[in-house]
Amino acid sequence: MHTMLLRLVLTVCLPILFVPLSSSFGQSPPRRLNVGYLPIVAQLPLIVSHHKDRLRFKNIELSLFRYNSFTSLEAAIRVGAIDAALLPVPIVLSMAADEVEVKILGSLTLGGSLLFSRQAGDYSSLKGKVIGLPGLDSTENLLLKEALGERNFRYGLDYKTINIPFNSALDDLRSGRIDALYYPEPFATLAFSRGIASAVLYQDEHLAGNLLSVLVVKSHLLESGWRAALKEWLSSLVSACVFLQDHGQRAEPGPLPSLGFDQEIVNYSLQEEMGGIRFLPLPADIDRLDTYLEQVIQLKILYRSIALESLLAPHLFQEIISEADARE
Repeated sequence: MHTMLLRLVLTVCLPILFVPLSSSFGQSPPRRLNVGYLPIVAQLPLIVSHHKDRLRFKNIELSLFRYNSFTSLEAAIRVGAIDAALLPVPIVLSMAADEVEVKILGSLTLGGSLLFSRQAGDYSSLKGKVIGLPGLDSTENLLLKEALGERNFRYGLDYKTINIPFNSALDDLRSGRIDALYYPEPFATLAFSRGIASAVLYQDEHLAGNLLSVLVVKSHLLESGWRAALKEWLSSLVSACVFLQDHGQRAEPGPLPSLGFDQEIVNYSLQEEMGGIRFLPLPADIDRLDTYLEQVIQLKILYRSIALESLLAPHLFQEIISEADARE
């Protein structure tokens, strides 16, 4: 009798004892968030956030995946291999036109790319030259076309642009396959340190400090069940931007998570604010994006317009930024 009673008690009580604590108190389990990144200075906030906070997160399990081109990063978010990334504006507009379910939350950086050439000089030294870009669907392509167009350069006649992969960019420049690069940092800093290129003069007015990439997430991350997880990650990104902006202003900055480049090169790029780099979280700016949309259509990267309002979701990011500002 006692044996049967003991078995009954164990049968009823043991499952209750081993119910996860999160279920006992009604707390949702952490959401898995897969983020893609490229090894460039402007994407450091993603890397610093992962490095500093991944073990502290309560609402997310954050995984970071490295890619070596904007094309592969785009493909990863299109097929759902990753949930979020920093991507060039033209690529995001193209995805929206293809009805890929993504939303722009805002941006983490301004600037971070520099125009540099084997031949020292100003814009006039680029006439008749081949200029490498991180992609023909990059924001750099839009900005370069605009800057050279103001100087009456005709694309295809006075200069040409080609897509150059990250892993061959400086070798292609050194060998003479291309004459110049308008490229993300720290490639310019690295080229200068090796004595193979110089910055094109007077470019700051047009090319430095512009919006190049936007923070994009898959649309399902904006569902109510994701709010706590997304808010936690965005708060970490804002903190990472503050950390990096402060890091670049230090006389003797400490180590950073690796980009795969020499630490001194990356620190120099940050300290000198190469390419006008600023780590400045901002909600999505519809007016600036509308200007880019017009340029993308003119370049035939996109063949039809899209409704920008439906692509933007700035409100949660604005809330996070405002809360961070209030704490300062």
